[in-house]
Amino acid sequence: MFIGIPAIVVVIAIAASKGKPQNFDREMYWTLFAAAGILSAIGFYFTTKIRTLGLGEYLLSATCTMLVLALFGVSMGCGIAIFTYRRPPLQVKPE
Repeated sequence: MFIGIPAIVVVIAIAASKGKPQNFDREMYWTLFAAAGILSAIGFYFTTKIRTLGLGEYLLSATCTMLVLALFGVSMGCGIAIFTYRRPPLQVKPE
């Protein structure tokens, strides 16, 4: 959790500063930031409501929580990518 989430954030921010993926722009990063943030908030709410009666429910709750935290990392990475995004350089075709 303490290594995975910051790693996700850094990878997304570095990719945005290099202009990758090619079909993304600031608006797409903003959309992903909002969508992933809302989904992670909803997911976190529901994972806290799982009743852990036995080992199976506990493992389900822990797995869902880790997935929701990873989605939160994607949201934060896209939030930083809004500011670090640079357009990729134009490819000039030789004639």
